[in-house]
Amino acid sequence: MESCAIVVRSALPIGSNKGFNLEFGHYGDGVFIFARNTAFDNWTWNIFATGNKDIWYTMQLNVFKDPFQVVAQVFDENGTLLGSTSASDMKGFQS
Repeated sequence: MESCAIVVRSALPIGSNKGFNLEFGHYGDGVFIFARNTAFDNWTWNIFATGNKDIWYTMQLNVFKDPFQVVAQVFDENGTLLGSTSASDMKGFQS
């Protein structure tokens, strides 16, 4: 697989723009991106790790309720952490 994403939305339908994505292979690049719709209602993203399309990776999302925070992590095939990022400014997820 060249690219993939974990997509989380605050409500249905899945086409809603309120949410966040953990992506690999964005437009063919070997990068891991955490993209999100912020509380200011605009999309922002950050590249937090790089990879190769011919290697297995584990992409992990941890979501915490109180205080609200999402942590995205990427591990290589040996379980070594390659990169991590976190955010708490997504619109529509705070309780």
